[in-house]
Amino acid sequence: MRLPLEDALRGGTSDCRNRKLQKMFQLVGIGEQAGSGIPKIYRNWSQQDWRLPALLEEVEPDQTLLAMLMVNLLPEETLRELDERFGVTFRELSDDQRLALVTVALEGKVTHARLKCMSATHPHDLTKALSALVRDGFLESGGIARGTFYFFPGEPPNAEADLVAQNYKFVEKTSPEDLLLGIIPEEIFDDLEPSSDDLKLSSDDLEPSSDDLELSSDDWQSLMEIAVTVRNKGKVSTDIMETTILKLCQGRFLNHKQLQELLDRSYNTLRLGYLSKMHKKGQLELRYPDKLTHPNQGYRTKKSSSSDY
Repeated sequence: MRLPLEDALRGGTSDCRNRKLQKMFQLVGIGEQAGSGIPKIYRNWSQQDWRLPALLEEVEPDQTLLAMLMVNLLPEETLRELDERFGVTFRELSDDQRLALVTVALEGKVTHARLKCMSATHPHDLTKALSALVRDGFLESGGIARGTFYFFPGEPPNAEADLVAQNYKFVEKTSPEDLLLGIIPEEIFDDLEPSSDDLKLSSDDLEPSSDDLELSSDDWQSLMEIAVTVRNKGKVSTDIMETTILKLCQGRFLNHKQLQELLDRSYNTLRLGYLSKMHKKGQLELRYPDKLTHPNQGYRTKKSSSSDY
């Protein structure tokens, strides 16, 4: 997506990838430019008391998944299964805790963000509810910081893309059934060829300069040594993480994938937790400042920041 997931869910910002296609839909009266599509989907699903859609970005391969489940928030069949699994203790849990366990039963896992979009409870209280489930043996946790996820003991999720564990599965090409579910794989767009040069991306948008991105084995080894403290620890302070990023990016542009490998952190953890904030604070400069969503955006330490550590 060209927008962060949080902005897409909030609505009000339109950043369409294909402006000409968007204009065509506007001219025939079935498109708009208000950035309201995703919020409308969530609102309509909520009015039906269905489980709110799950919106997820994947980095490898690059794709955006929107799973729109026509399933009640608390399906009776799932509740019965959880009763059998946990006994009477399940019914004694809070509404949010039972909602979390139902989500794990249906989707294979639950995260704080996923639970927050389905509940009106304060985020701090949701954190305590999830921690209590782990403490009492209902769930186990994996990941770190914002990447933390929860699952049934001994049953870790298979992959991030497994949004629905029971009744729906992701397929390579869109079928009519997939359209009804709202699951549209990004690969389907590979079959569409632009009809004019106006719709083609320039080579600058697709192929990054090798001078900025390719590192020699010696350079890469040096970067790995700089990042070793962060990479080998599950959790470090913000100061240590930012200092390490500034050292890694000193005198060179590094992209998301390179930083992910060096620091052993997820795309969202780096982008939302550090890179975006450090750019706003003036610590990092962008390789493509005029193309914020460039697929190979790079980050380099600003000279004014390099003397701070």
